[in-house]
Amino acid sequence: MQPFDPTYHAPLTLGESVGAALLLGSPWEYDVPQCAAGVAGCSLAADGRTWLHTLVGRQVGRHTFVANNFHCHAPSCLEMRVYACDRATPLEACDATNGELICRTAPVYGGAADPTLNGTRFDEPGYIAIADCMWGDAKYGLEPPVEMEGLPLHLVKVSNATNGHYGEMAGGQPWVLTTDGVVNPDCSVDQC
Repeated sequence: MQPFDPTYHAPLTLGESVGAALLLGSPWEYDVPQCAAGVAGCSLAADGRTWLHTLVGRQVGRHTFVANNFHCHAPSCLEMRVYACDRATPLEACDATNGELICRTAPVYGGAADPTLNGTRFDEPGYIAIADCMWGDAKYGLEPPVEMEGLPLHLVKVSNATNGHYGEMAGGQPWVLTTDGVVNPDCSVDQC
């Protein structure tokens, strides 16, 4: 952790406190069914053995995203994606074919020789990391923050459904710059 420097850092607000959470489920948790032929939302993966359950949703974006953490549970979580469509796109028409992928995350397993974790302190069997999507200054190799206000969004969550799973979660927890200058009162300077 580093000290807050107002010349470098910007105060952020947890998006769910200002209506910017990206939720699928009811509203956070849902049950992943044990998939089989004919079960809604289910398909067989390319390996011919793993069943996938896909949950999709749409909502209108809020605020400016600086980071997004997709919250989901092991062992069923395989990936989450959010697509942003042009403002002129009706919400019900926004999908993966006409939206721009702005954030995709997938679990990375320690001890599996994945280059994302290889050689780090997190590269141990049983450890699972789900990286955040981050935006910021180009001089640090980041794309600029994403202005989400009013954008139609398409959300996708894919789970391993070879076995059923109770209490799965599918939610994006963004950190945002709010357009109204609201800063989360529960966030002290040395916590943000």
